[in-house]
Amino acid sequence: MNATSTRKRLKMLFNWLVPERINVLLLSARSRRLSHARLRAWGMPEVNDKLIKVFGNQCENGLFPGMILPNFLRCEQMGPFLLGTYEQEIEPWLTSLKTQRFSTILDIGSKFGFYAVGLAQWFPTTRVIAFDTDPWAQKATREVANVNKVHNVETLGYCSHKWLASHLPPDSLIISDCEGYEFILFQPESVPNLNTATMIIESHDAPPWEKHAKLIESFQYTHDVKEVSFDTSDRSKRTTFDLSFLSPSELGLAVGEPRNPWQKWLYFRPKLANSL
Repeated sequence: MNATSTRKRLKMLFNWLVPERINVLLLSARSRRLSHARLRAWGMPEVNDKLIKVFGNQCENGLFPGMILPNFLRCEQMGPFLLGTYEQEIEPWLTSLKTQRFSTILDIGSKFGFYAVGLAQWFPTTRVIAFDTDPWAQKATREVANVNKVHNVETLGYCSHKWLASHLPPDSLIISDCEGYEFILFQPESVPNLNTATMIIESHDAPPWEKHAKLIESFQYTHDVKEVSFDTSDRSKRTTFDLSFLSPSELGLAVGEPRNPWQKWLYFRPKLANSL
């Protein structure tokens, strides 16, 4: 038996012995460590230091101006959040939600809690649950909520299909970025309350978009659906801030979003009037 076959057999044995949620937790933690190591190698902490020196730790623009991003987030890419260029494609959808009411808000794949904490600020009396399988992300979300004096955010790990079926109330808001798991998680036939949920889902599919199309089709009778693609134009041109203190390479690290050019988001709005 060669080394490749041995590794495959060991991997199969590991997946059989270790529960799925534990396996996902381990993979998430490993992915985060690799991501932070890569960002350090690129010089991201130094770029973040320069941005903080000029602009401070508060978001200057975008959806949640005034949100404080603590210094421990230097290991992340802080620029798009501080300068308001992060996921600008879906900003109009999120802004339109401010006048609505929701029974519960779920942020699935919360990272350090940008959306969870920001939405908790918009809806201070609404329960907000931030899901992330990475322990670092769970701790980061709690700390960001604490620094911003937000008290209606809870953190959980693995958001399973079973959890949604048992706990999702009607008229919820769901923000999802779960790296392809969305095609498994959002099954309206077995989670009936998804039929009344407002959902913004980051779709991790690729041409020919079969899973993407199937997800849209599964909600065709209950929701109106919009989609938007990632804008591949230069993000540095979307900010009015003077960033001349950064070199060209640093500018890319400050405002760029390393995504696949075919990245898409979906906005599902329930056809039935919100009952709240």
